[in-house]
Formats: sequence, structure tokens, C-alpha cells
Amino acid sequence: INYYAQSGCYNHAIRLAKNFGLDSELMSYAIKSRPSLMVECAVYFESKGEFEKAVQLYQKGGDIPKALDLCFKAGSQGRTSMFEVLKNIANDLDDQTSPQTVARCAEFFIEHGHFEKAVQLFMTGKRYVRAIDLCMQHKVKLTDEMVEGLTPPKETPPEGTSAAEAAAMEEERLETLRALAKA
Repeated sequence: INYYAQSGCYNHAIRLAKNFGLDSELMSYAIKSRPSLMVECAVYFESKGEFEKAVQLYQKGGDIPKALDLCFKAGSQGRTSMFEVLKNIANDLDDQTSPQTVARCAEFFIEHGHFEKAVQLFMTGKRYVRAIDLCMQHKVKLTDEMVEGLTPPKETPPEGTSAAEAAAMEEERLETLRALAKA
């Protein structure tokens, strides 16, 4: 197995590690392998109930939605260690992540009383009014950085936008600013 790993043939090293139940070696080879092998190993660890390892491999393998699903599943079963893993994944979410994924992650944090993290995620997903409402409902302290992040940018409407649509966009922005002023 070590010779396969040293030569960079991780697929063979992984296959043998699985066959002989060498899970600690399997994890180290999986981390060094290509993304498709990481996901394959994640499935293996998930089937064995080793969710922390599975989540790490799903995340590194690029299957963020599956990593989040597994975090939610394990977290709902009472595995508190998954909150730290989920926080780490959430820190990697950005404006390129699907809004549904960000919102789902935020709702999970709300269910478990982590309101500040949920506010940050709503900010990432550009759901400013929801973030402000959450701050007011649960007395989350607004820092200068949070206020800056909750302030929607003034954007020029895309070409071909009707005057009514442009007015609606500006009204939504003003509504968000009013809500932020109340908070």
C-alpha cells in the first residue's frame, strides 16, 4: 500500500486500504487523491458512520451540498462535534454558493440557537431584511462590520430593465436601509 501511495497511485492504495480495513491510512490517502476518489471514500466513511471524516472528504472533493446534508443529519442526531465542522464549511460559503444552500445552512443555525452565524450567512446570501429581522428578534449585536455588510449597494439596473423594475429594485434597497436604521 505504501508503495502505491509513494508512487502517486492513490486509487490502488485506497482500494487496498478499504479491503483490509485500514481506515486511518485510507483517510490520509483520500485527502491526497483526486476529488472523485475523495467523494468515493466519503461514501465509504458515511456508510461506516464516521460522519466527520465523510464530511471532510465531501467538502474537499467539491460536493459541498452533500457535506452540508451530512452535517445536518448528524447534527439533528445530537452529534455536537458537527457544529464545528459545519461552521468551518459555512466560513467557506461565499456569494458564488447557491442561495438555497446558504439559506438552508442559516436556518439550521437558527434552529440550534447560533443566531450570529445565521446572520452572517444571510448576509452572504444577500438576504439583508431577514438578517436584520434576526438581529432584532434575538438581540444580536450589530458591529460596524455587520452594518457595512447589511447595507445593500446602490446598483444601476441592468440594461433592458423597465422603469417599474428599476423603481422596485430601488424601493427594496430603501426598505432594507429603513429596517437597518430601526435595528
